[in-house]
Amino acid sequence: MNILWIPHTPRKRGFKHRHEHLIENLKDRHNIHIVEWDTFGDTPTGIINIVGSLNYSHRYLNGNHYHHLARFYDIHRRMSREKSKASSVNEGLFQNQIRHILRRFEIDVVVGGPSAYLTGFPPFDTGIPFIFDYLDCADWSVNNDWKKADIIYIKNSAAVVAVSHLGCKQAKMYSDNVYYVPNGVDVIRFQNASGEAVIEKFRLGDKKVISLIGITCSPSLYFIDAVGELGRERGDIRCLIVGESSIMPHLRKRVRKYGKTFVLTGPILYVEIPGYFAATDVGLYPQDNLLYYHAANPIKVFEYAASGKWVVVSPQLDEITHLGFHNVVFSEPNVESLKNAIGGCLDREFPAVPANISDYDWQKLAGKLENILYKIIGK
Repeated sequence: MNILWIPHTPRKRGFKHRHEHLIENLKDRHNIHIVEWDTFGDTPTGIINIVGSLNYSHRYLNGNHYHHLARFYDIHRRMSREKSKASSVNEGLFQNQIRHILRRFEIDVVVGGPSAYLTGFPPFDTGIPFIFDYLDCADWSVNNDWKKADIIYIKNSAAVVAVSHLGCKQAKMYSDNVYYVPNGVDVIRFQNASGEAVIEKFRLGDKKVISLIGITCSPSLYFIDAVGELGRERGDIRCLIVGESSIMPHLRKRVRKYGKTFVLTGPILYVEIPGYFAATDVGLYPQDNLLYYHAANPIKVFEYAASGKWVVVSPQLDEITHLGFHNVVFSEPNVESLKNAIGGCLDREFPAVPANISDYDWQKLAGKLENILYKIIGK
């Protein structure tokens, strides 16, 4: 198949998105074209990107075709209250370039995530089936622009692959072609990883290691106080905070009062990430009690599971509960409950890797998606 893939967001250093895992396991059997675009920040690099983003380019790299799309600095979206869709100018430019790629490379099927907030909607009237990768579920309990964007994607797609059961439920309100394709993990890579290099690099010695790998967390940062207080009580722990985020200034300020308990690693190359899971005793996924997180299917939970490590999830989230992994421990989203849950895990032996973890291997999930694509295009 000739597949065009429209990611929901550009690539990030030290982070491998769902689409990248799936593509990695499909590229040997198919011609995959991936679109890219620049984002702009209020930095010197962002200014340079404004100039560089005005040109379309195509390159072939590591078995895939990459199409860098031209786009303008989206001042409209920055100033507008509506954040769920890019400006009409960028949307028009995006659609024209997508049509060009479809024609020139004889694309059979398009797979796309919810990128409208950055690119505008793709062209749905090309006669080529569009498969919506429904990986972020908006809160449909209230009417908002994000819900409207979800519905536009769902109604105009030949099929929907949803990352969560809530996503399936919502999509089935507007589509008869809905499939459950959760996130996953490269099982062998994480099972065989060693944490020795990480332990040596950060001089962790015989300390108990808590980790937040990928800074997806409650902006209240309650987990900082939970871990910090536990560190004061025990004196034998270090907490690795791995990655980069817009909340880093607040996070750095918050951890200072807890001395050496916290280690902020900054961005890490993805190839090194399995070692951080291997060096961990207890992982964290600390969120707020919001519908968005109840529908989330975080890759890191699968990676902690394949590594045979505890992960404390707060609060008890619906989709993670559905997985039934015995390495997952739930707590309330507050300092005392989280502190007690982490401490309890530190005093227990490591859990066994879940028996059904192979069901979530990226290779198997890519095969499931591949069968869906063949079904949709009639091959």
